[in-house]
Amino acid sequence: MGQFKGSSIKTLLNHKLKSNAAISSEQQTYLLAAKKNLEKYTPVCYEELYGLSQTIEIELASLLYLSCEYELWMENSRVSEKCTGFITTKQTSQKNDLIMGQTNDESPEEWLGGSHDFVCHHTDDKGLRTLIYTHPGIPAYMGMNSAGLVMLWQYIDNGERNLMNGIPTTALIREALTYTHLRDALQFIESVPRAVPNNYILGQSGVGGVNIECTPTIFHKREIKKGSFCHANHILTHEKLKAQDISRTRTSSTSQIRQEAIESLVPQTCSELSVEKAKKVLTTSPVFYDRTLAAMVFAPMVGEMHICFKDSPRHHFLVCRI
Repeated sequence: MGQFKGSSIKTLLNHKLKSNAAISSEQQTYLLAAKKNLEKYTPVCYEELYGLSQTIEIELASLLYLSCEYELWMENSRVSEKCTGFITTKQTSQKNDLIMGQTNDESPEEWLGGSHDFVCHHTDDKGLRTLIYTHPGIPAYMGMNSAGLVMLWQYIDNGERNLMNGIPTTALIREALTYTHLRDALQFIESVPRAVPNNYILGQSGVGGVNIECTPTIFHKREIKKGSFCHANHILTHEKLKAQDISRTRTSSTSQIRQEAIESLVPQTCSELSVEKAKKVLTTSPVFYDRTLAAMVFAPMVGEMHICFKDSPRHHFLVCRI
């Protein structure tokens, strides 16, 4: 497994370095700052990156570069569409009280067509198990743990940055998934310095869900006790941020088209949505399109994550169990 991970990480790293401009002195300074921020605010994530670097004999600096790639991408304004997600929930102890899902939409050229993407199954020293979808060498994109906590992530942007003092997105997600209660994960995300704007959807079986539109200085949450909520890449719930929203002014954006599509496909009540229906939602155009590298559905009540990678024949979903 270590050799497989090391090979995939080296392949992706070489591809990134070849396709991007050389790392500038400013970026090197940022990566040093990111290392300090990870050590201070996301110690679990930092220890995992450090341990991985030792195991597969890759410099920690290379893993930090991959972990911060999203922030470097935003700083260089390489704009592309980024993901569509949903949550549907009801407060009950019955089976399937919570179903969540999203696509991961990125440039296939930048990520080798998603051919190295994978789901990591991690168990910590306290027995907490976590399923994480990600690219090789990157801490986390979306995931679910055995406490029933699910975390999704969608791009939003108002242009605000806090790169030198904020936590990189993928490290923040990984650390949030170490918590066993939605309340504590929310408190963590709100309390730590954030590097860039993002939208997060969090949910937990028997508890409910929350959508978070946040920037380095703004944290706005909307509770989702029952019913459904969908989010693409334009700001929906914070009025001040709407006026600063970059996606709303970008003529090439498909965010509002995908938002309307997924809202029409996701039922308003959890009892009307099964995992199979959720799969169809996420593999229907324009929600699933040429930039979609993966689509995933989380059913925490039964401990299952269903994932369809870009090149899966006939949108076949694999099942990962916590």
